[in-house]
Amino acid sequence: MEKTKPLDGYGNLIELAMGGWENREAMLRSLLKNFFIDNKEFEKTFKRGQDYLKRYPKNVKILIFMGHAFRIRGDFKKAIECLKKATEIEPENLENWIDLAFAYRNAGYIKKGDDTIFNLDSNIRLKSLKLHEINMSEIRKIEIVTGFSCNNNCLFCSVGDKLRSFDKTTEEVLTDIDRAVSEKPEEINFTGGEPTIRKDILKLISYTKSKGINEIRVTTNGRMFSYDKFTEDIIDSGLTGAIFSVHCPDAKLHDSLSGVKGSFEQTIKGLKNFYSHNKVIDINTVITSKSYKLLPETMEMIKDYIRSVCLIFPTIDGHLKENKFLIPTMKNAQKYIHKAIDILRDAGKQGWTLNYPVCFMKGYEAYSSMMELQTKMFWPHMDTNLDEKRKGDNILVNACKNCRYRLVCIGVMKNYVDILGEKEIKPVSGELVKSASEAYGMG
Repeated sequence: MEKTKPLDGYGNLIELAMGGWENREAMLRSLLKNFFIDNKEFEKTFKRGQDYLKRYPKNVKILIFMGHAFRIRGDFKKAIECLKKATEIEPENLENWIDLAFAYRNAGYIKKGDDTIFNLDSNIRLKSLKLHEINMSEIRKIEIVTGFSCNNNCLFCSVGDKLRSFDKTTEEVLTDIDRAVSEKPEEINFTGGEPTIRKDILKLISYTKSKGINEIRVTTNGRMFSYDKFTEDIIDSGLTGAIFSVHCPDAKLHDSLSGVKGSFEQTIKGLKNFYSHNKVIDINTVITSKSYKLLPETMEMIKDYIRSVCLIFPTIDGHLKENKFLIPTMKNAQKYIHKAIDILRDAGKQGWTLNYPVCFMKGYEAYSSMMELQTKMFWPHMDTNLDEKRKGDNILVNACKNCRYRLVCIGVMKNYVDILGEKEIKPVSGELVKSASEAYGMG
Protein backbone atom coordinates (compact mmCIF):
# COMPACT_ATOMS: atom_id res chain seq x y z
CA MET A 1 0.00 0.00 0.00
CA GLU A 2 1.30 3.47 -0.83
CA LYS A 3 2.73 5.50 2.00
CA THR A 4 0.88 8.73 2.58
CA LYS A 5 2.52 12.10 3.04
CA PRO A 6 1.59 14.51 5.82
CA LEU A 7 -1.43 16.61 5.01
CA ASP A 8 -1.62 20.38 4.91
CA GLY A 9 -4.05 20.48 7.85
CA TYR A 10 -7.19 20.96 5.76
CA GLY A 11 -10.24 18.94 6.71
CA ASN A 12 -9.97 16.83 9.84
CA LEU A 13 -12.08 14.10 8.21
CA ILE A 14 -9.46 13.53 5.53
CA GLU A 15 -6.82 13.38 8.23
CA LEU A 16 -8.99 10.82 10.00
CA ALA A 17 -9.18 8.80 6.81
CA MET A 18 -5.43 8.85 6.41
CA GLY A 19 -4.94 7.01 9.68
CA GLY A 20 -6.21 8.94 12.67
CA TRP A 21 -9.56 7.23 13.24
CA GLU A 22 -9.82 4.38 15.73
CA ASN A 23 -12.11 2.24 13.60
CA ARG A 24 -14.40 2.49 10.60
CA GLU A 25 -17.50 3.07 12.66
CA ALA A 26 -15.89 6.10 14.32
CA MET A 27 -14.85 7.45 10.92
CA LEU A 28 -18.29 6.90 9.45
CA ARG A 29 -20.07 8.55 12.39
CA SER A 30 -17.84 11.63 11.92
CA LEU A 31 -18.53 11.66 8.21
CA LEU A 32 -22.29 11.39 8.70
CA LYS A 33 -22.28 14.09 11.34
CA ASN A 34 -20.57 16.50 8.93
CA PHE A 35 -22.93 15.54 6.11
CA PHE A 36 -26.09 16.31 8.09
CA ILE A 37 -24.92 19.16 10.29
CA ASP A 38 -22.49 21.07 8.06
CA ASN A 39 -23.13 20.02 4.49
CA LYS A 40 -20.98 22.78 2.98
CA GLU A 41 -18.01 21.60 4.98
CA PHE A 42 -18.78 18.02 3.97
CA GLU A 43 -18.71 18.98 0.28
CA LYS A 44 -15.39 20.82 0.72
CA THR A 45 -13.97 17.78 2.46
CA PHE A 46 -15.42 15.50 -0.22
CA LYS A 47 -13.74 17.48 -3.01
CA ARG A 48 -10.49 17.44 -1.09
CA GLY A 49 -10.91 13.69 -0.71
CA GLN A 50 -11.26 13.35 -4.49
CA ASP A 51 -7.96 15.20 -4.88
CA TYR A 52 -6.26 12.83 -2.46
CA LEU A 53 -7.78 9.86 -4.24
CA LYS A 54 -6.13 11.02 -7.47
CA ARG A 55 -2.80 11.46 -5.67
CA TYR A 56 -3.01 8.18 -3.74
CA PRO A 57 -5.21 5.86 -5.86
CA LYS A 58 -3.99 2.76 -4.03
CA ASN A 59 -4.32 4.04 -0.48
CA VAL A 60 -6.89 1.72 1.08
CA LYS A 61 -7.96 4.13 3.80
CA ILE A 62 -8.67 6.88 1.27
CA LEU A 63 -10.55 4.37 -0.89
CA ILE A 64 -12.65 3.28 2.08
CA PHE A 65 -13.24 6.86 3.16
CA MET A 66 -14.34 7.96 -0.30
CA GLY A 67 -16.39 4.81 -0.77
CA HIS A 68 -18.45 5.75 2.27
CA ALA A 69 -18.58 9.40 1.19
CA PHE A 70 -20.01 8.34 -2.20
CA ARG A 71 -22.52 6.08 -0.39
CA ILE A 72 -23.73 8.96 1.74
CA ARG A 73 -24.15 11.15 -1.34
CA GLY A 74 -26.15 8.39 -3.04
CA ASP A 75 -23.58 7.65 -5.76
CA PHE A 76 -23.51 3.89 -5.25
CA LYS A 77 -21.70 3.17 -8.52
CA LYS A 78 -18.68 5.25 -7.46
CA ALA A 79 -18.92 3.83 -3.93
CA ILE A 80 -18.74 0.29 -5.28
CA GLU A 81 -15.76 1.23 -7.50
CA CYS A 82 -13.78 2.57 -4.53
CA LEU A 83 -14.66 -0.23 -2.16
CA LYS A 84 -14.07 -2.92 -4.75
CA LYS A 85 -10.59 -1.53 -5.40
CA ALA A 86 -9.91 -1.66 -1.64
CA THR A 87 -10.73 -5.39 -1.61
CA GLU A 88 -8.36 -5.93 -4.56
CA ILE A 89 -5.50 -4.24 -2.72
CA GLU A 90 -6.19 -5.86 0.68
CA PRO A 91 -8.18 -9.03 -0.10
CA GLU A 92 -7.29 -10.53 3.29
CA ASN A 93 -9.14 -7.80 5.22
CA LEU A 94 -12.72 -8.90 5.88
CA GLU A 95 -13.83 -5.36 6.78
CA ASN A 96 -13.11 -4.27 3.19
CA TRP A 97 -15.46 -6.96 1.91
CA ILE A 98 -18.12 -6.02 4.46
CA ASP A 99 -18.01 -2.39 3.28
CA LEU A 100 -18.37 -3.53 -0.32
CA ALA A 101 -21.27 -5.82 0.60
CA PHE A 102 -23.15 -2.96 2.25
CA ALA A 103 -22.59 -0.77 -0.81
CA TYR A 104 -24.09 -3.46 -3.06
CA ARG A 105 -27.08 -3.78 -0.71
CA ASN A 106 -27.56 0.00 -0.55
CA ALA A 107 -27.64 0.02 -4.33
CA GLY A 108 -30.37 -2.63 -4.30
CA TYR A 109 -28.16 -5.60 -5.22
CA ILE A 110 -29.14 -7.63 -2.15
CA LYS A 111 -28.04 -11.03 -3.46
CA LYS A 112 -24.74 -9.65 -4.72
CA GLY A 113 -24.10 -8.13 -1.31
CA ASP A 114 -24.80 -11.43 0.42
CA ASP A 115 -22.67 -13.35 -2.06
CA THR A 116 -19.79 -10.92 -1.51
CA ILE A 117 -19.58 -12.08 2.10
CA PHE A 118 -20.57 -15.70 1.97
CA ASN A 119 -18.49 -16.62 -1.09
CA LEU A 120 -15.27 -15.48 0.56
CA ASP A 121 -12.54 -18.01 1.15
CA SER A 122 -13.18 -19.51 4.58
CA ASN A 123 -9.57 -18.90 5.63
CA ILE A 124 -9.97 -15.15 5.07
CA ARG A 125 -13.16 -15.14 7.07
CA LEU A 126 -11.62 -17.06 9.96
CA LYS A 127 -8.49 -14.89 10.05
CA SER A 128 -10.58 -11.73 10.15
CA LEU A 129 -13.30 -12.90 12.51
CA LYS A 130 -11.91 -10.85 15.39
CA LEU A 131 -12.29 -7.65 13.34
CA HIS A 132 -15.96 -7.97 12.53
CA GLU A 133 -17.90 -11.10 13.37
CA ILE A 134 -20.83 -11.77 11.07
CA ASN A 135 -22.94 -14.15 13.05
CA MET A 136 -26.50 -13.22 12.31
CA SER A 137 -27.76 -15.70 14.89
CA GLU A 138 -26.39 -13.32 17.53
CA ILE A 139 -28.64 -10.47 16.36
CA ARG A 140 -32.03 -10.80 18.04
CA LYS A 141 -33.52 -7.45 17.09
CA ILE A 142 -33.10 -5.00 14.24
CA GLU A 143 -34.10 -1.38 14.77
CA ILE A 144 -34.84 0.63 11.64
CA VAL A 145 -34.32 4.36 12.12
CA THR A 146 -36.94 5.81 9.77
CA GLY A 147 -35.71 9.39 10.14
CA PHE A 148 -35.55 12.17 12.69
CA SER A 149 -38.78 14.16 12.36
CA CYS A 150 -40.68 14.31 15.64
CA ASN A 151 -43.82 15.89 17.09
CA ASN A 152 -41.96 16.50 20.38
CA ASN A 153 -38.91 18.70 20.90
CA CYS A 154 -37.30 17.16 23.98
CA LEU A 155 -34.65 19.21 25.76
CA PHE A 156 -32.57 16.07 26.34
CA CYS A 157 -32.96 14.54 22.87
CA SER A 158 -29.71 13.15 21.44
CA VAL A 159 -30.80 14.35 17.99
CA GLY A 160 -29.99 17.98 17.26
CA ASP A 161 -32.17 20.45 15.36
CA LYS A 162 -30.24 20.18 12.10
CA LEU A 163 -31.03 16.46 11.81
CA ARG A 164 -34.74 16.74 12.54
CA SER A 165 -35.74 17.51 8.96
CA PHE A 166 -34.19 14.31 7.59
CA ASP A 167 -36.38 11.28 6.92
CA LYS A 168 -35.90 8.19 4.81
CA THR A 169 -38.19 7.76 1.82
CA THR A 170 -40.75 4.98 1.77
CA GLU A 171 -38.60 3.08 -0.72
CA GLU A 172 -35.53 3.37 1.52
CA VAL A 173 -37.41 2.00 4.53
CA LEU A 174 -38.87 -0.85 2.47
CA THR A 175 -35.34 -1.72 1.38
CA ASP A 176 -34.27 -1.66 5.02
CA ILE A 177 -37.12 -4.03 5.87
CA ASP A 178 -35.97 -6.44 3.15
CA ARG A 179 -32.42 -6.31 4.47
CA ALA A 180 -33.63 -6.86 8.01
CA VAL A 181 -35.83 -9.82 7.04
CA SER A 182 -32.87 -11.47 5.29
CA GLU A 183 -31.02 -11.54 8.63
CA LYS A 184 -33.88 -13.46 10.27
CA PRO A 185 -34.27 -11.41 13.48
CA GLU A 186 -36.84 -12.23 16.11
CA GLU A 187 -38.06 -8.64 16.08
CA ILE A 188 -38.09 -5.55 13.86
CA ASN A 189 -38.59 -2.24 15.63
CA PHE A 190 -39.22 1.10 13.94
CA THR A 191 -37.66 4.10 15.68
CA GLY A 192 -36.72 7.68 14.97
CA GLY A 193 -37.47 10.52 15.50
CA GLU A 194 -41.10 9.61 15.86
CA PRO A 195 -42.04 6.88 13.38
CA THR A 196 -45.79 7.04 14.05
CA ILE A 197 -46.14 10.50 12.45
CA ARG A 198 -45.04 9.13 9.06
CA LYS A 199 -47.85 9.01 6.51
CA ASP A 200 -46.61 5.61 5.32
CA ILE A 201 -46.27 3.95 8.75
CA LEU A 202 -49.26 1.62 8.20
CA LYS A 203 -47.78 0.49 4.89
CA LEU A 204 -44.40 -0.16 6.53
CA ILE A 205 -45.93 -2.21 9.34
CA SER A 206 -48.14 -4.16 6.93
CA TYR A 207 -45.20 -4.88 4.61
CA THR A 208 -43.10 -6.15 7.53
CA LYS A 209 -45.95 -8.45 8.58
CA SER A 210 -46.22 -9.80 5.02
CA LYS A 211 -42.57 -10.86 5.27
CA GLY A 212 -43.34 -13.23 8.13
CA ILE A 213 -41.93 -11.22 11.03
CA ASN A 214 -43.91 -12.12 14.14
CA GLU A 215 -42.74 -9.36 16.49
CA ILE A 216 -43.17 -5.86 15.03
CA ARG A 217 -42.87 -2.84 17.29
CA VAL A 218 -42.33 0.92 17.33
CA THR A 219 -40.43 3.14 19.75
CA THR A 220 -42.72 6.10 20.31
CA ASN A 221 -43.64 9.05 22.49
CA GLY A 222 -47.14 7.54 22.35
CA ARG A 223 -49.02 10.67 21.35
CA MET A 224 -50.46 9.25 18.12
CA PHE A 225 -51.90 6.33 20.11
CA SER A 226 -54.22 8.77 21.88
CA TYR A 227 -56.26 8.65 18.66
CA ASP A 228 -58.51 5.59 18.70
CA LYS A 229 -58.68 5.11 14.94
CA PHE A 230 -54.90 5.36 14.49
CA THR A 231 -54.38 2.80 17.25
CA GLU A 232 -56.88 0.39 15.68
CA ASP A 233 -55.43 0.87 12.19
CA ILE A 234 -51.79 0.32 13.17
CA ILE A 235 -52.68 -2.78 15.18
CA ASP A 236 -54.70 -4.10 12.23
CA SER A 237 -51.64 -3.48 10.04
CA GLY A 238 -49.63 -5.90 12.17
CA LEU A 239 -48.11 -3.98 15.08
CA THR A 240 -47.60 -6.36 18.01
CA GLY A 241 -46.10 -4.08 20.64
CA ALA A 242 -44.62 -0.69 21.42
CA ILE A 243 -41.90 0.96 23.50
CA PHE A 244 -43.38 4.13 25.00
CA SER A 245 -41.23 7.01 26.25
CA VAL A 246 -42.48 8.13 29.67
CA HIS A 247 -40.09 10.34 31.63
CA CYS A 248 -41.96 11.64 34.68
CA PRO A 249 -45.39 11.60 36.36
CA ASP A 250 -45.96 15.36 36.36
CA ALA A 251 -47.75 16.91 33.37
CA LYS A 252 -46.17 20.34 33.72
CA LEU A 253 -42.63 18.98 34.02
CA HIS A 254 -43.18 16.42 31.27
CA ASP A 255 -44.47 19.07 28.85
CA SER A 256 -41.53 21.30 29.73
CA LEU A 257 -39.06 18.51 29.00
CA SER A 258 -40.83 17.43 25.80
CA GLY A 259 -41.22 20.98 24.55
CA VAL A 260 -44.92 20.50 23.73
CA LYS A 261 -47.82 21.55 25.91
CA GLY A 262 -50.38 18.78 26.31
CA SER A 263 -47.94 16.04 25.31
CA PHE A 264 -48.13 14.32 28.72
CA GLU A 265 -51.89 13.95 28.51
CA GLN A 266 -51.64 12.48 24.99
CA THR A 267 -48.83 10.10 25.96
CA ILE A 268 -50.67 8.67 28.96
CA LYS A 269 -53.92 8.41 27.03
CA GLY A 270 -52.04 6.65 24.24
CA LEU A 271 -50.45 4.25 26.72
CA LYS A 272 -53.78 3.28 28.20
CA ASN A 273 -55.40 3.10 24.78
CA PHE A 274 -52.76 0.70 23.46
CA TYR A 275 -52.95 -1.35 26.66
CA SER A 276 -56.70 -1.78 26.17
CA HIS A 277 -55.91 -3.78 23.01
CA ASN A 278 -53.91 -6.33 25.05
CA LYS A 279 -50.62 -5.43 23.40
CA VAL A 280 -47.17 -5.67 24.97
CA ILE A 281 -45.86 -2.36 26.26
CA ASP A 282 -42.31 -1.61 27.37
CA ILE A 283 -41.12 1.76 28.60
CA ASN A 284 -38.05 3.93 28.07
CA THR A 285 -37.52 6.44 30.88
CA VAL A 286 -34.71 8.96 30.38
CA ILE A 287 -33.25 10.13 33.69
CA THR A 288 -32.67 13.89 33.98
CA SER A 289 -31.69 16.25 36.78
CA LYS A 290 -35.29 17.50 36.87
CA SER A 291 -36.93 14.08 37.06
CA TYR A 292 -34.67 11.56 38.81
CA LYS A 293 -36.28 12.11 42.22
CA LEU A 294 -39.64 11.29 40.62
CA LEU A 295 -38.56 7.89 39.29
CA PRO A 296 -40.41 5.90 42.00
CA GLU A 297 -43.58 7.91 41.41
CA THR A 298 -43.24 7.37 37.65
CA MET A 299 -43.04 3.61 38.16
CA GLU A 300 -46.12 3.66 40.40
CA MET A 301 -48.01 5.48 37.66
CA ILE A 302 -47.21 3.05 34.84
CA LYS A 303 -46.58 -0.32 36.53
CA ASP A 304 -50.05 -1.75 35.86
CA TYR A 305 -49.84 -1.19 32.10
CA ILE A 306 -46.37 -2.39 31.17
CA ARG A 307 -44.07 -5.41 30.92
CA SER A 308 -40.72 -3.70 31.57
CA VAL A 309 -38.93 -0.39 32.00
CA CYS A 310 -35.49 0.61 30.76
CA LEU A 311 -34.09 3.36 32.99
CA ILE A 312 -31.78 5.26 30.66
CA PHE A 313 -28.99 7.54 31.75
CA PRO A 314 -29.06 10.13 28.95
CA THR A 315 -26.76 10.11 25.93
CA ILE A 316 -24.98 13.47 25.92
CA ASP A 317 -25.46 14.59 22.35
CA GLY A 318 -27.82 16.76 20.31
CA HIS A 319 -30.06 18.96 22.48
CA LEU A 320 -28.54 17.68 25.73
CA LYS A 321 -25.18 19.18 24.77
CA GLU A 322 -26.93 22.55 24.80
CA ASN A 323 -28.89 21.76 27.99
CA LYS A 324 -26.18 20.31 30.22
CA PHE A 325 -28.09 21.40 33.31
CA LEU A 326 -30.35 18.39 32.69
CA ILE A 327 -27.50 15.91 33.18
CA PRO A 328 -27.86 14.31 36.64
CA THR A 329 -24.92 12.90 38.53
CA MET A 330 -24.90 9.13 38.70
CA LYS A 331 -24.45 9.20 42.47
CA ASN A 332 -27.45 11.50 43.08
CA ALA A 333 -29.74 9.34 40.96
CA GLN A 334 -28.63 6.07 42.57
CA LYS A 335 -31.14 5.61 45.42
CA TYR A 336 -34.06 6.70 43.24
CA ILE A 337 -33.11 4.18 40.56
CA HIS A 338 -32.99 1.48 43.21
CA LYS A 339 -36.39 2.49 44.58
CA ALA A 340 -37.85 2.46 41.07
CA ILE A 341 -36.56 -1.09 40.53
CA ASP A 342 -38.03 -2.14 43.88
CA ILE A 343 -41.46 -0.94 42.79
CA LEU A 344 -41.25 -2.78 39.48
CA ARG A 345 -39.97 -5.95 41.12
CA ASP A 346 -42.75 -5.91 43.71
CA ALA A 347 -45.27 -5.51 40.88
CA GLY A 348 -43.82 -8.51 39.04
CA LYS A 349 -42.43 -6.33 36.26
CA GLN A 350 -38.93 -6.12 34.77
CA GLY A 351 -36.63 -3.16 35.20
CA TRP A 352 -33.07 -2.53 34.05
CA THR A 353 -30.61 0.30 33.55
CA LEU A 354 -28.76 1.51 30.47
CA ASN A 355 -25.62 3.68 30.37
CA TYR A 356 -25.28 3.25 34.14
CA PRO A 357 -22.18 1.49 35.56
CA VAL A 358 -22.65 -1.56 37.75
CA CYS A 359 -20.65 0.05 40.60
CA PHE A 360 -23.77 2.12 41.35
CA MET A 361 -25.96 -0.99 41.48
CA LYS A 362 -24.82 -2.68 44.71
CA GLY A 363 -27.51 -5.18 45.59
CA TYR A 364 -29.15 -4.54 42.22
CA GLU A 365 -26.47 -5.98 39.92
CA ALA A 366 -29.05 -8.21 38.25
CA TYR A 367 -30.75 -5.07 36.89
CA SER A 368 -27.62 -3.63 35.28
CA SER A 369 -27.11 -3.95 31.53
CA MET A 370 -24.05 -6.17 31.34
CA MET A 371 -25.56 -8.64 28.87
CA GLU A 372 -25.31 -7.85 25.17
CA LEU A 373 -28.37 -6.21 23.64
CA GLN A 374 -28.02 -8.28 20.44
CA THR A 375 -29.42 -5.40 18.42
CA LYS A 376 -28.42 -4.00 15.06
CA MET A 377 -29.52 -0.52 13.99
CA PHE A 378 -30.15 0.57 10.42
CA TRP A 379 -29.32 4.28 10.42
CA PRO A 380 -29.40 6.48 7.33
CA HIS A 381 -26.49 5.27 5.19
CA MET A 382 -24.93 3.02 7.82
CA ASP A 383 -25.60 0.04 10.07
CA THR A 384 -24.26 -0.40 13.60
CA ASN A 385 -24.15 -3.21 16.10
CA LEU A 386 -25.52 -1.54 19.22
CA ASP A 387 -23.25 -3.52 21.53
CA GLU A 388 -20.17 -2.43 19.58
CA LYS A 389 -21.36 1.18 19.60
CA ARG A 390 -21.90 1.14 23.37
CA LYS A 391 -18.37 -0.16 23.90
CA GLY A 392 -17.02 2.59 21.64
CA ASP A 393 -18.97 5.30 23.48
CA ASN A 394 -17.77 4.23 26.94
CA ILE A 395 -14.45 4.11 28.75
CA LEU A 396 -13.00 2.39 31.79
CA VAL A 397 -11.67 5.10 34.12
CA ASN A 398 -8.86 4.77 36.68
CA ALA A 399 -11.13 3.38 39.39
CA CYS A 400 -12.22 0.58 37.07
CA LYS A 401 -8.75 -1.01 37.14
CA ASN A 402 -9.37 -2.40 40.63
CA CYS A 403 -13.08 -3.16 40.30
CA ARG A 404 -14.32 -6.75 40.47
CA TYR A 405 -16.65 -6.02 37.51
CA ARG A 406 -13.97 -4.68 35.16
CA LEU A 407 -14.28 -7.61 32.75
CA VAL A 408 -18.07 -7.35 32.33
CA CYS A 409 -18.88 -3.65 32.79
CA ILE A 410 -18.48 -1.42 29.72
CA GLY A 411 -17.59 1.55 31.91
CA VAL A 412 -18.76 5.15 31.84
CA MET A 413 -19.87 7.29 28.92
CA LYS A 414 -16.94 9.31 27.57
CA ASN A 415 -19.02 12.47 27.30
CA TYR A 416 -20.14 12.14 30.91
CA VAL A 417 -16.56 11.94 32.13
CA ASP A 418 -15.58 14.92 29.97
CA ILE A 419 -18.29 17.06 31.58
CA LEU A 420 -18.63 15.77 35.16
CA GLY A 421 -15.38 13.91 35.69
CA GLU A 422 -14.78 10.50 37.25
CA LYS A 423 -14.46 11.19 40.98
CA GLU A 424 -17.81 9.59 41.84
CA ILE A 425 -16.78 6.29 40.21
CA LYS A 426 -15.57 3.92 42.94
CA PRO A 427 -14.25 0.37 42.46
CA VAL A 428 -16.23 -2.53 43.90
CA SER A 429 -14.00 -4.84 45.93
CA GLY A 430 -14.24 -8.60 45.85
CA GLU A 431 -13.40 -11.62 43.74
CA LEU A 432 -13.06 -10.87 40.02
CA VAL A 433 -16.29 -11.47 38.08
CA LYS A 434 -15.49 -13.17 34.77
CA SER A 435 -18.87 -13.20 33.04
CA ALA A 436 -22.15 -11.32 33.02
CA SER A 437 -24.04 -14.48 33.96
CA GLU A 438 -21.81 -14.81 37.02
CA ALA A 439 -22.56 -11.18 37.96
CA TYR A 440 -26.26 -11.91 37.64
CA GLY A 441 -25.92 -14.95 39.88
CA MET A 442 -26.68 -17.30 36.97
CA GLY A 443 -23.31 -18.98 36.65
